[in-house]
Amino acid sequence: MNYFKIIFVASFFCLLFLCGKSQSLAFSRVILLQSNVSDTVPAGKTWKLESWTFDQELTGGSWSAPITISLNGVTHYLRASARDGNSVTYDNASQGPLWFPAGTAVRALSGGGIGALSILEFTIMP
Repeated sequence: MNYFKIIFVASFFCLLFLCGKSQSLAFSRVILLQSNVSDTVPAGKTWKLESWTFDQELTGGSWSAPITISLNGVTHYLRASARDGNSVTYDNASQGPLWFPAGTAVRALSGGGIGALSILEFTIMP
């Protein structure tokens, strides 16, 4: 009975090893996506949003526009601000890089605080 369990477990892990998909990423290029320009992640690729530039000068605390992008036509906030008297506190900022799968339409919204998106493109390797 013990041998049966060992053979069963070993067979299960061999099957898992043979059927499991392992993928890696290979750097492809850097993309600077300007505000209000839409582009789609190509098949076999993935995009990593690293950073963005602002579309206006930040002066005197008068600037409080949210930082927004459109993903597949839906607006998403990377950063939004809340005013409390004369101070502005940022309580809704995205954390870390954002990854976009193939087929995702990405656009930095003009007037949404972003001048351009800095994106790294990777090829998905089998």
